[in-house]
Amino acid sequence: MDEFKLNNLLSEDSPRETINIVNARTKLEAIREVKKILYRICSRKTVLFLSGGTNATVLYESLVKDKKIMLGGVALIDEVFGESNYRTSNEKLIKNSGLLRYVDSINAPFYGVLHNKTIEEETKDYDETVRYLLSYFPKAIAVLEIGEKGEIGGITAVPEISNKIFEDKRSYVTSFSDTITLTPLALAVFDPVIVLALGKEKKDALKNMLSDGEMSEVPARFFKKPEIAKKTILITDLRT
Repeated sequence: MDEFKLNNLLSEDSPRETINIVNARTKLEAIREVKKILYRICSRKTVLFLSGGTNATVLYESLVKDKKIMLGGVALIDEVFGESNYRTSNEKLIKNSGLLRYVDSINAPFYGVLHNKTIEEETKDYDETVRYLLSYFPKAIAVLEIGEKGEIGGITAVPEISNKIFEDKRSYVTSFSDTITLTPLALAVFDPVIVLALGKEKKDALKNMLSDGEMSEVPARFFKKPEIAKKTILITDLRT
């Protein structure tokens, strides 16, 4: 993506009614495109929300290596309930990438989900934290991968569960089973939200995301809503 395309992509004056799609030839090129965007728009006035995933880990390690990104804070989109900083948590994944050490070096706080409380308490506390962050920071950005079934964050592609989440018009954070996640109400605040669909294993998920149908069956369809699509940047190494 050259400078002209980047400027047009990020211009607030450009009328946008559909998802902005950035096509990359490889995963590594896709990661570079994400970094271009983040380096352009992130600052001390930005809170960056992150999730887990193999490709996300590559991104975080690359951000640490570059040592260029400036942030006001880092938070999580979703987390699997358990003890604080446990082995397979998203917090641990991000910590192992070196990103938490880097953001600490630039005095940007990390806002985790888990503090060794009950899942109900963790959910309530993190809801309050997210509301604070989205009101305090002038700019809030999210980076997440879609799952192989079209999941987004911790919002599963199980209609019995996702229906309730999409119908929730009050909560910024919710929980079910052993998952704590931001709700669509919170995701709607991000500008932009950068969505990754990388690797052949995401081919069907991407196809389903861009097709018509119920959000409860493919949660990633949430990003097709006109008011959300104009703030969504989809970066993929797959044909769309």
